[in-house]
Amino acid sequence: WLTRLPHGRCTVAWPQTQLCRKTMSGEARQLLPTSPDGAKPVGAQNDKIDAASPQNSRGGGKDSGVDSAGDEYEGLVLHERPNLVVEGRSHMDDRHALRKKIAMLIGGSVLVIGILALIAFLAIHNKQAEAYIDHGAAEVARLRSQVLQSGPFKPAYITFVTTETRGDPILQNVLNFTQNFTPRLINIGLGYKWHSFRTKVELLADWLKNRTRQQVHKDPHQGLELIAFVDGSDVFWGGCGLEYFKQSYLKIVHGSGARIVFSAEVVCGEQDCNAVPDVPEWANKMGGKQLDGGFWKRYATGCKGTWNDRCAAKRDCGFWAPCSKPPTVKFLNSGFFIGPLHDVSKMVDWALDNYDKYSVWGDQSVFAVYWLKHQATVALDYTGALAVSLSDMSFELVQASADLGLVWNRAFDHAQCLIHGNGRGKFFMMHVLKALTGQDLRHIRGW
Repeated sequence: WLTRLPHGRCTVAWPQTQLCRKTMSGEARQLLPTSPDGAKPVGAQNDKIDAASPQNSRGGGKDSGVDSAGDEYEGLVLHERPNLVVEGRSHMDDRHALRKKIAMLIGGSVLVIGILALIAFLAIHNKQAEAYIDHGAAEVARLRSQVLQSGPFKPAYITFVTTETRGDPILQNVLNFTQNFTPRLINIGLGYKWHSFRTKVELLADWLKNRTRQQVHKDPHQGLELIAFVDGSDVFWGGCGLEYFKQSYLKIVHGSGARIVFSAEVVCGEQDCNAVPDVPEWANKMGGKQLDGGFWKRYATGCKGTWNDRCAAKRDCGFWAPCSKPPTVKFLNSGFFIGPLHDVSKMVDWALDNYDKYSVWGDQSVFAVYWLKHQATVALDYTGALAVSLSDMSFELVQASADLGLVWNRAFDHAQCLIHGNGRGKFFMMHVLKALTGQDLRHIRGW
């Protein structure tokens, strides 16, 4: 059970400490100096040393010769413990150090594995997390929009948005719109390349989604945000007041029960003309006239006949888009629309998802399908209180005054808010802009 070390030292592999003590004591006696006559050294009273004596234990008396010779082993033999200390370090210490290193290695490995597992989990569930965030943001916006259905509705503010990729929209450059009407005008098209009308829907869908996320962190007492979209190249402000604009929107909302309002036009373009409903009674009351009873015949001088079932089913009756008989402003135009952020974002997402399925020439055909499928939530501005469409209309409809700095709607006798030079109304628009600003369209656009 004993292992001999150099110089007669030993270590104990098993706790038989008594045998080791006796062996070490014998070695110590041999190292003591002897007298010439072979007598026992001074202080050595007995050949047998009591191994259990306090003088032979660590820290014992110093007057024993054996203990003096045993000083060499000070720090080497620990009699109170069942293991031998070699060079100030025990086997038990080595085992503790090894165990500590192993534990640290295992702990570090577990930590690394945990971090890698967390990264993998986040990567796998990243899309799901984004979906949860989007859903939460949309829900907040939806709850805010419910004010439309619960008594008086007062939108806190309106943000105008356009997707003009070539430069500033003309809305910004006519009558100093951002100072005289509202500074809340955002062109999300700058820096992007225009490919088709799908670009308009893509840019708008992405911006609205981000806008909805931002609304989550806003103070709910700030109220509801309305998003008003306008085409960048041919929609401009006619000089009406911001409060009048808001109240006109509210009248349509309260009359129709819908939350999204599109501009209307007299020609049927990119939509199923046979499926378009008649002018509702609330619109007649709002305008104070029977709008589908021949009222527009005086102004709609550019109409070129009506449609047939074949082109109506195709939602494409050619460039000379037809009018109804008698001419009536009751067809959707997508150059302007307005509504609560959540509702508009939901609609534009649908338009993007179904664009390839329903598009004929551009985005208007897609939004028209959405309108006809969701007439409870989408209405038209039948009187042009928010935006009037000039295509196929005579120059008598609106009149511009540079001195007053406004455009007057002669059909309903009020300052016009927005004017859209859509389709064949481009020349009418150029005429109005020249009279209003003294500048031609190219100069106003600047691109």
